[in-house]
Amino acid sequence: MAAVMLLKSWQRKWNEENTRRFTYSLIPDVSTKVVFPKACEIGVSYCRMLLHDMLLNEDGFRTGISDKPQRSCGQDNESVAHVLLSSSSSSSSSEFLDAG
Repeated sequence: MAAVMLLKSWQRKWNEENTRRFTYSLIPDVSTKVVFPKACEIGVSYCRMLLHDMLLNEDGFRTGISDKPQRSCGQDNESVAHVLLSSSSSSSSSEFLDAG
């Protein structure tokens, strides 16, 4: 009973919180179990992605350490989604994954 009340309280606070909305968009339910990879480098990159802190231009622009959120070519924002999902960025994806 106490565990259920605690979980409901935690969920209510998570729902009402004004910060970490990016992480909330990925994990809206506090009871979701996050499984980290066994490889340390991949685990660190995964954790940084969840915290929205990958040192890509989009994150740097948001925090004020980058002049613009776009990639060096100026077309798309340099974001986790772009690096991982772009069909034409096989070289940037491999550079991103190697840097982890």
